[in-house]
Amino acid sequence: TRTQYSGNRIPTSQLSPQGAALLSLIPLPNLRAGPNQPNYVGSGSVALLENSFDTRADYFATDKLRIFGRYSMQRFNMTSPALFGTAGGSGFDSSLFAGTSYSLNHSIAIGADYTLSPTLLTDFRFGWFRYYVNVNPLGGDTTPAQTAGIPGLNTGAPQTGGMPQVAGLPNGVGYG
Repeated sequence: TRTQYSGNRIPTSQLSPQGAALLSLIPLPNLRAGPNQPNYVGSGSVALLENSFDTRADYFATDKLRIFGRYSMQRFNMTSPALFGTAGGSGFDSSLFAGTSYSLNHSIAIGADYTLSPTLLTDFRFGWFRYYVNVNPLGGDTTPAQTAGIPGLNTGAPQTGGMPQVAGLPNGVGYG
């Protein structure tokens, strides 16, 4: 119901200075494409380093008493670039995560079985698990919305850093 913009371009005079400041962080098109086709392509690779081990010891104290102990450790380091470089965007693996992630997990278990009779067995188990994850989204320490003059987005809390995300676009298209 509106008149189409001349040349299908919104005049820069109608763009908010805040929106223009955020858009200036997004890379320019780098691909010649046809109508309704993507015009930006990025590439990158995710670096994932995994170290883990399990160790277990079993001790048969007597015919009736058996004891075991187990210790497991897993460490994961992931570095994933963003589609739009320092401006952010999704990552290149199936999780679409961009940033760094570090996790270190420890697991300990001990147990003992004691045979009271041929038909009665007691079993004792103890387990402990520590799951530590430190995730740093790319650009989480930046405040582009605040710098552009948009209040209430980059508030200084760790979870509010980085570029704002555009949600609700059709077909899963968006920035975030």
